[in-house]
Amino acid sequence: MRSLAVFSLLLISIGQSDIARGAEPKSVPGVWFMYVDSPPFRLGIVSEAGAHRYFFAVACGTWPAGQNKVMPVANITMEPDHQLVSQAIASESYLVARPEGDGESYDLWAKSINLNEGPSFSFWSPEFMALEPDKLVPILLSETVILHFGLRTGDGNVTLRDTYRLPDENRVTAVDFFANACFPDWTKKVR
Repeated sequence: MRSLAVFSLLLISIGQSDIARGAEPKSVPGVWFMYVDSPPFRLGIVSEAGAHRYFFAVACGTWPAGQNKVMPVANITMEPDHQLVSQAIASESYLVARPEGDGESYDLWAKSINLNEGPSFSFWSPEFMALEPDKLVPILLSETVILHFGLRTGDGNVTLRDTYRLPDENRVTAVDFFANACFPDWTKKVR
């Protein structure tokens, strides 16, 4: 019942976009981590504030690519603003994440949206799937990594709403270890 009340309040309080006002990206506090000892391999940002565990988390896996073949994929769970998630649901739009770095970017669409609740937290986390390693790794290894969230309507128009600058601390090392563990054949092509 609590989650229904929170969801209803969020639908009512949809605000104006920071991108529309030309605001600077919001900085995401935290440090990058990787877990590559055994599958599933993981990469993400641990919040220093401790309000909730992850703003951006990648899990490595495989996807069927034909008979007896698989290709590597990374599923990403992110945490955009509650108001944006509510607006996506209310307007029947797709939630979009656009990672960007060194002039490269591309759009990811949420395949599902989950409500995470605990004793002291509650947040929506969309899951974006089938992220291609040849797009993921170079962006995350860029000098600066920006992450945009927005909405995609049924006619294909994308409106970006929120922009975040992902932290730099331990990013290159964590992404490098993760890429070598998750996509060993692919990483050789970009080095």
